Amino acid sequence: NLIQLGLVEEVGNGKHKKYKANSPKEIEKIGRRRALKAGDLAKELNLVSNIGNEQDFEVLQGKKAIQEYEMQYAMRAQAGNEEYIIGGATEFFSEVMEDTLEEYLETKTAKNIGVKYIGTKDEEALYQKYVGLYENQQYHFMEALPKGKTHTVIREDTVSFFSFLTPPLVYVVKSEEIAENYKNFFMMLWKMSEGG
Repeated sequence: NLIQLGLVEEVGNGKHKKYKANSPKEIEKIGRRRALKAGDLAKELNLVSNIGNEQDFEVLQGKKAIQEYEMQYAMRAQAGNEEYIIGGATEFFSEVMEDTLEEYLETKTAKNIGVKYIGTKDEEALYQKYVGLYENQQYHFMEALPKGKTHTVIREDTVSFFSFLTPPLVYVVKSEEIAENYKNFFMMLWKMSEGG
């Protein structure tokens, strides 16, 4: 049963079978894949239960819930998708994502998920280490944008409002129309920001 679940593997040749536990990273990936399948099923059930609704809403609380949500997005997203971020709290997002941040960024890069990020002038130095490292990411910086403990992420059919207080929270509004409205607002800021 453990072999079928992917938790252990058979090693060695001979009369006596030996087994080795998979690494915690591999077990974590298995868990993520299963959570992804469960999330897809839940999404399908929500579609059926929300017929006629123009929007839906979800709240995520705590680092683990946010990490899972963001990793599932990266794994589920179609290649070539785009997202738009009004930032100011990059350091806090990095702290929340912890060890999953590198895998998260690499997954989005491999899928060529386009990221447009508007940040504060204070963040410009921080982002210099990312410029050129991830070809899918573009950055603009605004003098007037305040540094804070929040940021907004606009995707194809969701708008997520991150709050990096204790505990960290994400408020997710699920609506293509709302997402399109926020995307238009973002593009106006993008044109006004440095480099636009």
